[in-house]
Formats: sequence, C-alpha cells, structure tokens
Amino acid sequence: YKGTLVALRVKPEAMEQVAEAVNRYPGATHNYQREGEYNLWFTLLTPEDALCQRILAEIRALPGVEKMMNLVSRKKYKINVQFNLK
Repeated sequence: YKGTLVALRVKPEAMEQVAEAVNRYPGATHNYQREGEYNLWFTLLTPEDALCQRILAEIRALPGVEKMMNLVSRKKYKINVQFNLK
C-alpha cells in the first residue's frame, strides 16, 4: 500500500457532505477539518496508483470541492511505540 496526504479547499456549506463522502472510501483515514485555505485534510492508502488517482478524481469532482493538494509520501517511516499499561 502507498499513502498520500490530501488537502481540500471545501466550501463551508458543503463541508459535512464532502467529509461524509471521503469517509466512505475504505482507504481514507484521519479525515479532519482545519482552519485555513485548505480546510479538510485526510490520508488515503491504496494498493495501486491507478486506484488512488481514480478516488482522488472522484473526490475532486464532489460538489463544493474547490481545490485539491495531493502530498504523496516519498519515504516510509516506521515508529515503534510501546505503552506500559500497568
């Protein structure tokens, strides 16, 4: 799987509908609203680039989406986190 961070500029009145549409994609995670020009951010994990591009094209075409920035990950970082739950 490859991951990408996606930032959208969404019209405020369409925010809820766009967020719900993004959440319907199985590879979409960490969908959250932010202040600023790009106001909806999410990560997308897909097994192949063609699927990623198809999903992003569908999201870009949603009503209320004005702009998209696709920040493809170039290097994988693995962090080992251990919690002491005692």
